Amino acid sequence: MDHVLKTVEEQERLAEEILAEKHQVVAYDQRRNENRVALREVRQKTLAKKSKVWMNLGDFFVHMPREQVISLIEEDQEKLSNEIERVRNDMQKKTQKLRRKEGKAMSEGWNLKGMAEKEISGPAL
Repeated sequence: MDHVLKTVEEQERLAEEILAEKHQVVAYDQRRNENRVALREVRQKTLAKKSKVWMNLGDFFVHMPREQVISLIEEDQEKLSNEIERVRNDMQKKTQKLRRKEGKAMSEGWNLKGMAEKEISGPAL
């Protein structure tokens, strides 16, 4: 009986962690979309003519050089993409562990990953 209770507790803990990570991925993706919109606005013709633009950094606005703003947003985009990938990989491992604890087999194709741009273009000739 004690073994069954521990198994159920472990399953619940894993399920809660998976749900929390799903919410985290959604939040990161929303921020990445907001950054994409900001990059488009900064690169637009009206702002492209200005040497400095206003950027919101938390609770305050800063007047910064346009190129520096673009660089900061692009760096944030890269960090967000890496973090989303890391969280998704963790979610995948926890989901596999949960399925094993439930006595279920993994679905076919679960471990598939998208091809990188370099893989799609093929070797340079």
